Amino acid sequence: PRGFTLTGGLPYFGGPGANYVTHALAATVAACRARPGSRGLVVGVGGAPSDFGAGVFSAEPPPGPRRPDRGDVTADPPGSDPAWPRVAVTAEREGGVVVEACTVVHDRDGGPVKALVIGRFPDGTRTGASSADVEVARAVSGTALVGTAVRVVQRDGRPVFGD
Repeated sequence: PRGFTLTGGLPYFGGPGANYVTHALAATVAACRARPGSRGLVVGVGGAPSDFGAGVFSAEPPPGPRRPDRGDVTADPPGSDPAWPRVAVTAEREGGVVVEACTVVHDRDGGPVKALVIGRFPDGTRTGASSADVEVARAVSGTALVGTAVRVVQRDGRPVFGD
């Protein structure tokens, strides 16, 4: 009689900005406490599709010490799917990358203000970089950079492209 969610999900419980994830967290904690040994998954999207979050909850602590994944692991963990190997990630390198994903951030007036890319160096290491200025965002708005080569440089300790 009850669906997969504790709150009914976004279409049936609130709307964007209506704090539905906090209600989902509270409902999941209560459900886990009521059924020791059970687990709950809470997912949500923030004010933009890039603001996605997920959490697994239980009334019992995990069996081992907590080890956060910092994204710097290059070896595949035992039992992992070889079709989805881990990728080394860096924010400190400079050089040419091939763009794998890109987006343009717009301001409230609808104008492009920043471009973001994720790209790979020739050795397979992945990096992310943002545009150096608004003119780059304007130039790439409405285009597809995927597959394009760009140069990433460090500016004030951050990777940027589009110089």
